[in-house]
Amino acid sequence: MLRESKVLPLTLPLMLCAVLASGPSWGQEGEPRYWDIGGVESGDALVVHSSGSVQSSVVALLPADAICLKNLGCRGGLTQKEIQTLNDAQQQAVLRKRPRWCQVAFGNRRGWVAQKFLVPSTNGCVIDRRI
Repeated sequence: MLRESKVLPLTLPLMLCAVLASGPSWGQEGEPRYWDIGGVESGDALVVHSSGSVQSSVVALLPADAICLKNLGCRGGLTQKEIQTLNDAQQQAVLRKRPRWCQVAFGNRRGWVAQKFLVPSTNGCVIDRRI
C-alpha cells in the first residue's frame, strides 16, 4: 500500500496538466478561439449586432452566462503603438472613440459584440464544423 506522501508527488503533475488543458485556446494574433460573456449582469443579456456598431441592427440577445462563442476576428481598439505610448486615461479616450468589436459565431448564427463584454473561454470549447 502506498503512503500518502508517495502518492502526492505522482498526482500533482497530472492535476497541473488537467488545469492547463482546460485553459483558453488561443488562435492567430494572440486572440482566443472562443469567448465567454463577461461583465454582463446576471438576468441581463448581451446585444449581438449585425456589424461593429451600436447603431447597427440587433441580431440576437445572448444570456449573461453564455459560453463558447467562436471568435471570428476582432477590429478596432488600440494599436500596439498606442498601448505602448499612451497612459491609461489616453487609452480610455481612444477606446471611447474607437471601441474594439469582435465577430462571433454561436449555433448557426453570427454577429458582432463589443469586446469589453467578452473574456477568453476556459470551458474546453471544441470546434463545431457546422459554424
